[in-house]
Amino acid sequence: MRKLLKPKWLFLFFWGIVVLASIVILPNITTFVNEQTTMPQNQRTTAKYQQQWGHGLADTRSLTLVFSSPNGKLTKAQHRQITKVLAKLNRKADTYGLVQLRTATGMTNDRQLLRSNDGSTELALAAVQTSRADLPIIANQLNNAIAADGLTTSVTSSDLVYQQHVSRQGRALLVVYLIGTVITLMILGLIFKSLLVPLLNLGCQAVTLITTVSFITNSHLVWHWPLTASALGLSGLVSLVLTPILTWSFMRAYWRSAADETPEAVGLKILTTHYRQWGLTIIPLMLITLIAHWTAFITLASAWTIAVALMITLLAVPTLNDAFVGWLGDSLFWPGTNAWQPRSHNLWGQLSRFSHWQPALGLVASALLIVPGILSANQQFADDNLRPWQQAQLTNAELGQQLVQAHFGTGATGPITITLQGTQNLTNQRALQTIDQLTRQLTAVPNVNRVISVTRPTGQPIASFYVNNQLSAINIDLAGKQTSVAQLQRTLASDQKTLKQAATSKHTKSVDQLSDRINDLADLNDQLNDQLKTVNKLLTPSTDDEQPTKQADSEQLHRALSKLDRLSSRTTTALDHVVSAQTAVATEAGHVDQHVHRVTQSLKQTTAPFKTLLAH
Repeated sequence: MRKLLKPKWLFLFFWGIVVLASIVILPNITTFVNEQTTMPQNQRTTAKYQQQWGHGLADTRSLTLVFSSPNGKLTKAQHRQITKVLAKLNRKADTYGLVQLRTATGMTNDRQLLRSNDGSTELALAAVQTSRADLPIIANQLNNAIAADGLTTSVTSSDLVYQQHVSRQGRALLVVYLIGTVITLMILGLIFKSLLVPLLNLGCQAVTLITTVSFITNSHLVWHWPLTASALGLSGLVSLVLTPILTWSFMRAYWRSAADETPEAVGLKILTTHYRQWGLTIIPLMLITLIAHWTAFITLASAWTIAVALMITLLAVPTLNDAFVGWLGDSLFWPGTNAWQPRSHNLWGQLSRFSHWQPALGLVASALLIVPGILSANQQFADDNLRPWQQAQLTNAELGQQLVQAHFGTGATGPITITLQGTQNLTNQRALQTIDQLTRQLTAVPNVNRVISVTRPTGQPIASFYVNNQLSAINIDLAGKQTSVAQLQRTLASDQKTLKQAATSKHTKSVDQLSDRINDLADLNDQLNDQLKTVNKLLTPSTDDEQPTKQADSEQLHRALSKLDRLSSRTTTALDHVVSAQTAVATEAGHVDQHVHRVTQSLKQTTAPFKTLLAH
């Protein structure tokens, strides 16, 4: 247990835990670098306000689909082919995450904006629901989907082009890392005549690089420190350059030490001296780069990554070298058995004396070293300079950007966007007038070719939206409304006349007559019932009555039957009157219904223009 508490084991254990933790919390580097390509300083503010910008276009990325004919103007068949391809793409919107697809066949404004003046190129604007990291993948899928025979097609955007440039720079930087690492390993191996020293230095480089990258990325994600993709690569380059220098310095001091001391004692003594020497150089550099963190320039503000790289390298390399020295001892000489000894006359000293003795020959010797390198160097691309003679080297997105610039102008690929945000809705009349006035003022600025706004969607003023043009339209509209009102007045007068012809009062009188006839019939019916009861009573036989009484009842019965006969005649006459009155009522009802139906149909036809009149 006591052996494990020695510094060499503690250093190895500590940095092993640090590297393991750094790997666990390390985010996806490719995704992280893609997210940092543009790196605006107000990145978080932009993400917050993006939820309010555009109608249903929050968190979307813009892509431009380019269709160009290499043989000149697009033919009708090619226009139909483009329309068919875009319609098919729109049907599969969910597959590609398409939220919006603006085409030249949509609105008149889009037709003017999305077709070039020479007629050889047509554009489509796609809003894709995806992250910046997945934007190249979606762009490649869309490029395969819009491929058309006889047309040059591409998918482009400024963000996509810049991501491809950063990816290309990343690959170039990785090649530089590999070449530099191999060269430093060879130099260390030749200096110290050992295979273990380069391998140990490679381990130190891995520890510093992993720890530095993990610390920088997580610091940015947690504390939102300013960062650019190039700053991340520069910090890694600082670690890879400084690591072999510190390793060379430590091993050189160790191999010059006395042979009678133990490796552990020599390593701790060199470690103390090492921090005194290199601390005076590296700590001021760290302070300078940290002070640059508060500058407004994003490149200088990202210099804190260099301070992190210097700090981690200064902490890791000497302690790891001390652990390796205490752990391996004289085995560091493997495969040799003798330590490297300094020489009084070295190669650089001889070259410097030669240059002082014969400066001209020294210049010739330098030229022999420099000229072959210049001749064998390859031309590097620039992010903001796409030249026509580099056509074969362009990616699909760069080709699309060049086509858009050639047929629509540079402003189409990178327009200057001026954002207006108000505390109230900007769709009212006064706000639109203000926006149109600002648009006119921007159009008058020198070198400004076109300004597109909500009041000028094609860059040209719409005459029908201005008051002096609207007055004539209002007068014409009022004249039309006046004609409509006169027509409605005539229709309503005709309906009133029709209702008068319906003679509803006469119909009401006939209904009243029918009611009186029915009441008379009901009264006669009651009298008839009473008389029937009287006759029925007189017809009932009575054995106890005397003969004179029977003779009197017979006379009374005769009178009752006579009265019953008269009531029957009157009832029959009343029934005839009821039937006549009912016939008159039915006739008048049919007459009224016919006229009312005609008025109803006329009112139905009058309702639609009346609603239109009220709406305007």
